[in-house]
Amino acid sequence: MMESMSSPGHLAQWALAAVLLVPLLLCSIAGADGSEEEVLGRSLVDRGDTSRLQQVMAKARRGDPITVAVIGGSITQGASATAPEKRYGDRVAAWWRERFPKSTVT
Repeated sequence: MMESMSSPGHLAQWALAAVLLVPLLLCSIAGADGSEEEVLGRSLVDRGDTSRLQQVMAKARRGDPITVAVIGGSITQGASATAPEKRYGDRVAAWWRERFPKSTVT
């Protein structure tokens, strides 16, 4: 049976894919040298355990409040962003709000 697009495992896979692809996209935008495999190899330390991500997704599906946090520097803070809603953290929180409308996302 095919897994639902909104199942915990599927959403966790998409979230993991986003985490893995962001360094590739940033490197290609910045014009970094090296193949995608090399960039990914340098940026990924460990795929880790997605169970915690699945737990927070379950909370959001139930409508429980969740908190989104991002760690980074000036780019994450929104340096050169043309509007506050275009900052990385705001975009991540907006994704959670859109995907889980019953949950309060802070």
